Amino acid sequence: MQELGFTIRQSLLPLLGLIYQETRLHWLNSYLPQEESVIGISTGFELEEKKLVKTSDLSKQLIYPGAKKPDILTEVANKIKEAQKNRQVQAPKKPSILKKSERAYGFIYSEIWISDLLEQITFLKKLRKELKEEGKLILEVFKLSGFSAYPYHPSFSRAAEIISQIEQSFTSPADLSQQYVDLFEKNGFKVLDINYSPPAFIEKKHKAILSLLLGLLKEKLLELQLITTDESEALIQELKEFENRQNTLISKPGLHQIVVT
Repeated sequence: MQELGFTIRQSLLPLLGLIYQETRLHWLNSYLPQEESVIGISTGFELEEKKLVKTSDLSKQLIYPGAKKPDILTEVANKIKEAQKNRQVQAPKKPSILKKSERAYGFIYSEIWISDLLEQITFLKKLRKELKEEGKLILEVFKLSGFSAYPYHPSFSRAAEIISQIEQSFTSPADLSQQYVDLFEKNGFKVLDINYSPPAFIEKKHKAILSLLLGLLKEKLLELQLITTDESEALIQELKEFENRQNTLISKPGLHQIVVT
């Protein structure tokens, strides 16, 4: 297993967010405080990056402009590639934690990579101190491993295997939900709810997801010697051809959504 790196982790969120958008919005709206003016914190894949947000605005930030356009996934991938080239994604400074008497937030919403969860659990415990007594930590745990396709295609299988190698996981495949519950309870959290959205076929306009991910991760994969330049170029071309077939179905990995206090 290899380290993905902050810049790449952070930059992939808009791409993954598009294929999970409806699932996330439905679940999130069921757990946010009902009062639209409640102030909370929204964090990115790096918990050190925080921004204040009202309940009424949090759902809106998950909706990507132009999400219904047929070529939106490619458009977003191109923007990510340009940002990576210009190094626009910078690691933020770690914020200070509020004292107990200064607790001000009704909720904290955070997106976390599965490979970062063990490392970030300590910071989550500190972050919880900024919540009001009735406040909740609302978490979504993403992963890159688990893409599949029908019918079977060797290039798709190879690409999915390579991408999964840059993702570290402390878990075993069996009963992942219970492992999350055990982890949070061991660290002093109370798990209010855990929801698992299982793998599901994605919309036709999103079928290019794996070739786009492979293209965005290409430099990192070369650096880690998980792939050669010739193989990466051949795989991307073969993936595009497979993804464009009328009968190709692409399934996204499952998504865990957790509420703790």
